[in-house]
Amino acid sequence: MRLFKSALVMLSMGAMLSTTLQAKCFHFSRTSSDTYICVAGNDSNARKKAKQICDSKVAGCGSIVGDSNVCYSNKGNCYDANGNGSKKIKMN
Repeated sequence: MRLFKSALVMLSMGAMLSTTLQAKCFHFSRTSSDTYICVAGNDSNARKKAKQICDSKVAGCGSIVGDSNVCYSNKGNCYDANGNGSKKIKMN
């Protein structure tokens, strides 16, 4: 029984870690090539959040056409999950 509980704890920790590792910067079809929205996760909720942030920053973002683990923008078009812009965001 003790081994079973240990295995469950390890699986739970692995699931939490994999969610963290899936953080993405999303690029949208109607934004400049250096505009990305970076949020934790890569599931439908993360994509919806990225879309909401994009719509609040750029009129008519369009749909997600790509993703990356890093964003570089000389114009500060890398937006984090709070909508703050910067020149570079690197996701884990």
